[in-house]
Amino acid sequence: MSDSKKYLQTKKMVGNWQSKRLILDSFNKSKALCFGEMSISLDSEVKMETEQSLEPQFIPLTLREEGNLTIQGKTYQFYQEYLLHLSKDRCDICFNNKSLFFSINRLAHTQEIDHICHLDRYFGQISFVDEFSFFLSFNVKGPKKEYYLKVLYTRPKVCNSLSKNK
Repeated sequence: MSDSKKYLQTKKMVGNWQSKRLILDSFNKSKALCFGEMSISLDSEVKMETEQSLEPQFIPLTLREEGNLTIQGKTYQFYQEYLLHLSKDRCDICFNNKSLFFSINRLAHTQEIDHICHLDRYFGQISFVDEFSFFLSFNVKGPKKEYYLKVLYTRPKVCNSLSKNK
């Protein structure tokens, strides 16, 4: 299966992305919209596979997302940050304390995500539209949470034909 398409290529991930988020909160009977920007950058620290090896075990990236969340007519600032560990066939999404949130296979177009945090369960899916956009969705259920979240991330496509028209 060497002809499988690899998603999340480092060169295409690093940079700025637009995000559009919808949250349907059954617990609070509300709907929220968030428009923002996500940036992915190379982390300065590279973890080595072994002390003798010059091959990194993974490429460390930092993901930051911020925007404006509007709920019930009020707008709030939104911010979150994650660490990404990009290895040959996987991408691990970690919290700032380096504990794992979820992992995805870089060769799968669509895949399930399942995460339990204390008494809350995050069950979702990631689906790649193309190399410049993907959907992430979660159903979150817990004693004080019950909501559906769907986010579309898009990255502007670089146009190489501009220089040809001069």
